[in-house]
Amino acid sequence: MSTQPFAVILVFLPGSEYVRLGWKDLRPLAIAYIWAILASLLVALTVTPALSIALLGERDLPPQEPPAVRWLKRAYHGLLLRIEKAPGLVMAVVALLVALGIGTLFLLSESFLPELREGNITVHMTALPGAPFRNPCDSGTASLKRC
Repeated sequence: MSTQPFAVILVFLPGSEYVRLGWKDLRPLAIAYIWAILASLLVALTVTPALSIALLGERDLPPQEPPAVRWLKRAYHGLLLRIEKAPGLVMAVVALLVALGIGTLFLLSESFLPELREGNITVHMTALPGAPFRNPCDSGTASLKRC
């Protein structure tokens, strides 16, 4: 079983961070996304295997491997033999890649989510029936100045 769905869920869990940054609408979206990921995982673990058995049945597979698999196994075996002959070089390459990975951490942004800069605002206003309502733009501007 893959751990990828759980990694995605862990990214979307800190919903309080969204509210703090002003992304109030993102929290329900994150919760819906988490439920969608869990539903997809449930389908992948239950429905997909059941349908594959129902559709494919108890077919006999040929005992030999496909030609591409045989070729890949030969190439992989040769690569492993070369790696075994030079363990120092392999360790040096791995150390270099780890150092480059750690070095890129300092180039990353320090915030989890970018700051949201919205230029729009929605104003909901109610008035008594029969109240004068000349221009909606003037009424909205006057309401915002009072806030």
